[in-house]
Amino acid sequence: MPQIQNMLHPIGFYCSRRRPGDEVIDWRQESRALFNFIRALCRPGPMALSFVHGCPLKINAARMLRGAPVYKDIPGAVVGLTHEGFLVKTLDQILEMYDYEYFGQKISVGDRLSMCVEDVL
Repeated sequence: MPQIQNMLHPIGFYCSRRRPGDEVIDWRQESRALFNFIRALCRPGPMALSFVHGCPLKINAARMLRGAPVYKDIPGAVVGLTHEGFLVKTLDQILEMYDYEYFGQKISVGDRLSMCVEDVL
């Protein structure tokens, strides 16, 4: 149901239109922000996008790991494998990617997820 903008907030609430590229993941964010970003773009949306070995990786779902330690490492680095997917280092902790589409070579510990095909981290 349409609502008058100034009824929501005195200034109103306005959002921009999504464009191609807005779905690309910036791994230099905290786990909670990345988890929410991936969740917001899940099917039937475009899915969150990253690249590994120069191939697109579309991520539909990620999992925050309870009790994961906060530590410094390279954001976007694959730091572990699980029975459902793989673990990626974020700015603060790690996330498990468990529902994704990827048709490139096998994802391994030590791989780096990037924002574009040309990135070499």
